[in-house]
Amino acid sequence: MEGLLELLQVEQSIYNIVFHELIRQVSVGCAERGQLLAKLRLLLLLLLLLLCILLSQPLQYNTMLFYIIYK
Repeated sequence: MEGLLELLQVEQSIYNIVFHELIRQVSVGCAERGQLLAKLRLLLLLLLLLLCILLSQPLQYNTMLFYIIYK
């Protein structure tokens, strides 16, 4: 489980770098598209953080958290 969490952190770092550069390049041509990509980047970050939390908690807590989020 620890290895999976470390892998997620590495992948998140890579996605962050790629998205940052992509947002920069797209924003030059169209600011609105750059803003949309920035929001997408934030949502991806939140998704990966939530996944890290879910993987590091007991199963009962995960079920409760899942229910609260998707209620």
